[in-house]
Amino acid sequence: MWTLSFEIPATVSEHISQWLMDIGSMGASIEDIGQAPVFDQGGHFERCLIHGFFDEKPPATLLEIPLQLLLQSLGIQSMPTLLWQEQQEQDWQNAWKENFHPIEVGQRLLILPSWLEEPAHNQRIVLRIDPQQAFGTGGHETTFGCLEQLDRLSLQQTPVSMLDLGTGSGILAIAARKLGIPHVIATDNDPIAVATAQENGRLNGIVSGLEVRLCDTVPQDVTAQLITANILAPVIQAMLKQGLKGCLQPKGTLLLSGILAGEQAQTIRMACQQHQLMVQEPIHIYGDWVVMRAQHTMN
Repeated sequence: MWTLSFEIPATVSEHISQWLMDIGSMGASIEDIGQAPVFDQGGHFERCLIHGFFDEKPPATLLEIPLQLLLQSLGIQSMPTLLWQEQQEQDWQNAWKENFHPIEVGQRLLILPSWLEEPAHNQRIVLRIDPQQAFGTGGHETTFGCLEQLDRLSLQQTPVSMLDLGTGSGILAIAARKLGIPHVIATDNDPIAVATAQENGRLNGIVSGLEVRLCDTVPQDVTAQLITANILAPVIQAMLKQGLKGCLQPKGTLLLSGILAGEQAQTIRMACQQHQLMVQEPIHIYGDWVVMRAQHTMN
C-alpha cells in the first residue's frame, strides 16, 4: 500500500481529493497546516497537506501532468512536491478518516462524520456524512458557505422545494430536508455520488421527501423554489445555457458556489444577468471562493 502526500492551498482541497479518488485512491484525508486561518468557524487554514491512499503506486505520467493542469484550472500555478510512502495495508484503511472532525455551520448545523459520536449536550441539527468517493464533507469553503447560506435562507423563510445540482455526497440536500424543506431533488452525473448521497440520506434517517437522480444535464421536468449548485464556474455557465432559469420558480432563489472570487465571480454575475437572473448583494466570500445568490426576475 502507498500513501501520496503533498501540500496545496486549502481552498482547492476537496477538488483535489475528488481527483485523487478519480484516479484510483481508496480515500483521501486533509490535514490543516500553517498558522493563518481561512475562516474562524470552520477552523481551517490557508494551506493543507493532502493524502491519497493507493493499492499500487501509479506511474508518474498519470499524476504529474494531470495534477498540474487541474491546479492551473483552479488558479494555482506552482506544482507541489509529491511524497510517496509505502506502508502496511492495515494502516490506510482508517488513516484517511483521522483528519475529519465535527464542523459547526451557521446557527443550527453540525457536520459529523459517520464514524464519530455526537458531542454531549449538542443542540445543533446533526448532518452525518460519509463522503466515500463523493465531493462534499463540509470542510471546504464552497460547501461550508452553501450550508451557511442555506441555514440563513431557511431561517428567513423555509422554501417548499429545492433542486440540488451536482449533489456529490448529498450534504446540501440532506441539510435542506433537516432544515425543514419538504421536497428536495438532488442530481449528479456520477453513479458513485448518487449511491453515496442515497446512503447518506439513509444514514440521516431521511425516508421521504428526498429523491436522488443520475442526471448529466439540467432536468427539464423539475421546478423548485430554491436551486443549489455547488459546482465549478464553467459548469454553472453551461447549465445557464441549458435553461437553468426554467427550473427556478418565479421569485425563486439560485444559490451558486464553486466560483473563485474575482474574474470567475464577475463572469458568473454577467452570465446570470444575461439569463435575466438578478444577483443579490452582498456576494458572500469564503476564503478565495464566493457563494452567490441570484433571483428569478419573472421575465
